[in-house]
Amino acid sequence: MNLRAKTLLTVGSATLGVGALVVASTALVLRFNARQLESILIERDVARTREALTVEFESTRETARYWSIWDDAYAFAADHNQKFVEANLYDDVLRDARLDVVLFLDTHCQLIYAKSLALPGESIRVDSDAVAQQFCRLPRALVSRAGLDGLNGILALDDEPLVIAAAPILTSKRTGPSRGTLLVGRRLDHRITTRLQRVTGFE
Repeated sequence: MNLRAKTLLTVGSATLGVGALVVASTALVLRFNARQLESILIERDVARTREALTVEFESTRETARYWSIWDDAYAFAADHNQKFVEANLYDDVLRDARLDVVLFLDTHCQLIYAKSLALPGESIRVDSDAVAQQFCRLPRALVSRAGLDGLNGILALDDEPLVIAAAPILTSKRTGPSRGTLLVGRRLDHRITTRLQRVTGFE
């Protein structure tokens, strides 16, 4: 093999080596960028979901606060007047507020009144007694510390999770003493997940 051939072979080998190195480096960069992009997208989706759930929590809590600071509800917690139920707690009222269950509890966490709705086309309703039992297991100090803002979160029932909000029952002037707790809840079902998909922009 002459010098020219050796030179060409050496240059060719070096070129191939550099090419292989460039390809390997590019693949490494692409893999890194793909992982980085995936991480960014996951963080974005988690942030959007958290924001959407926060909106759902706040909406439920606002409903609980609005209904609980009300002279008529305050009177009902004391006299259990059926006319209040007939005038204010019929099915369409709950549907308009996107509620599946509403409970009135006295100051000892005993059930005064409960109403729940079945999903359209279904017959199964939220188990009001199970909701009351789980809520009343919470430490009373925790409920008391929540004050006028009340509590909200997700209650894990046996069959499905429930977005709940609870607030003290007071007069329309926000005076007391409290006559118990108003608790409202929404199923965390396809209706909410559909809204979350619409807000977050992903399925």
